Amino acid sequence: MPAAYLLPALLGLALLSCNLPAALAEQDAPAAEQPASPPEPPTAAVHLAPDERSESDAKALAMRFAQQLRQLQAGEESFAGFWLPANTAQPRGLVILLPSDGEHADWPDTIAPLRQRLPDAGWHTLSLTLPDPPAFESERPATPAKEDSPPEDEPTAASEGEPPEEQPPAETTEAGYLPEKTAPPQNEDTPVERDTAEKQPRQERKSRRERIDERITAALDFAREQNVKRLVLLGHGTGAYWAARYLGSTDTEAVDYLLVISPKQPVDADEEVSIAALGLPTADIYYKDDDIARQAARERRNESQRLDHANYGQIALSQLSADPDAARERLQRRVRGWLDKQLDAGSNKLEAQFP
Repeated sequence: MPAAYLLPALLGLALLSCNLPAALAEQDAPAAEQPASPPEPPTAAVHLAPDERSESDAKALAMRFAQQLRQLQAGEESFAGFWLPANTAQPRGLVILLPSDGEHADWPDTIAPLRQRLPDAGWHTLSLTLPDPPAFESERPATPAKEDSPPEDEPTAASEGEPPEEQPPAETTEAGYLPEKTAPPQNEDTPVERDTAEKQPRQERKSRRERIDERITAALDFAREQNVKRLVLLGHGTGAYWAARYLGSTDTEAVDYLLVISPKQPVDADEEVSIAALGLPTADIYYKDDDIARQAARERRNESQRLDHANYGQIALSQLSADPDAARERLQRRVRGWLDKQLDAGSNKLEAQFP
């Protein structure tokens, strides 16, 4: 080859050999030096069963009313109660408030005006946190999502040449779960087993009726520690049902009065409850604007007349949806007035017995 052509060729080859190591170095650079894609969140963090909504509400209330929080023990679980002492030197007693399903211990329409205003009338108040109804439980996913499938490096039935349609149907347990979902974990470090371990206590949890009974019992024990003179159970909505059911199934003489506001049967009620059959001095407060509520109140009144329940009375209110503040004020005044009337009646009985 002539020298005129050989010199440019050698020069080009030299330049290529100089750039080749740099190109190879860029290709072999560690993955840490290259921009990494955002890591996927761990499976366990996505599929862990969340706390009950009532517990989340209680935590939020505890931040607002830290001084009022009372952590009570009901069986093996603790729950939040919110305590306000009476604003008087001679307290009249304690009112225990049970909110309705979907409400928290400071629900603005009913529970809050009562628990916050009754102390001015000489009553301690203790508002309880009740467990979630089944409607909230059913909204949560009951089975793991597709991300919980076995890793690709683990053999499956299809990869071993066993067609799924030729396999015998898997037997389910009494709870309706497949055996592979309830079997003990083989590796505690995998996300699926951590998820199952977190969900297991929820499957063994007591029924809501038992949990509510234990919480009411814990509130009564707390009342004894305060040496209260009189004890009132006040339930709103489904809270009225649980209060009446507890009084009808438990031999307790600690409760003096029962107040029910818009009583309603919960979706998981296991029995009918007769408020009129309890025999306690009872105030049945309902809103006459609602045709269904008015008809139900008429049936309860008729039952009280058949049972000759002299200490049962009804109070009809208007909802006043255009002025909710006025409706709350009227509610707390009527509750306060009924309690004053019961105390006056008790004083008159004592004066008649011991003139």
